[in-house]
Amino acid sequence: MYENVHWEFMDRRKAKTKKAIIEAFSRLIQTKSYADISIQDVIDEADVARATFYDHYKNKEDVLISISGDIFAHITAHTLDAEKHHDFSRSLTFSNRIVHLLYHLKEDKEVLSGILESEGHDVFLNDLKAHLDTLFSANLDADKLEGVPREIYINFAISTLSDLIIWWIKTDKCKTYPEDIASYYFKLIQA
Repeated sequence: MYENVHWEFMDRRKAKTKKAIIEAFSRLIQTKSYADISIQDVIDEADVARATFYDHYKNKEDVLISISGDIFAHITAHTLDAEKHHDFSRSLTFSNRIVHLLYHLKEDKEVLSGILESEGHDVFLNDLKAHLDTLFSANLDADKLEGVPREIYINFAISTLSDLIIWWIKTDKCKTYPEDIASYYFKLIQA
């Protein structure tokens, strides 16, 4: 029994440390360019030891990727709990997953704006597209577009959503409601 309590404590401590590192990176990306953020900056901001940082992440790119990874792990979960500002726990349809994703991106718009304005843009965008590919491949009905190969349709749908997300965060500043952005998106791709 003592061992289980010990491991549970360790898991909570690891989660707390990872959260501190991600939050530190998130604060830094809002004030400094990605290229100007050093591992030492993140370590100092998170108030963790260098060895502790490297226990969790290989480099700052790894931290950046974990931001979108955490969002997608939540969005693609098989079950969801109701959340404070939105509740998609009762409807896990593909369109609701897109709206849910947009809500989480909006919640992190300051961090994402910093990422999209920096050299980390491509790293984040490539990771976003990889996550969208997994989500779309499992959920998008591309068979209804007779004569268009599924792979081409999915690539088009992902690229269109990625571009729309970038516009929404950088230009619109997330003023348009997530439901409206999703509605416009599905009209554009006619899904």
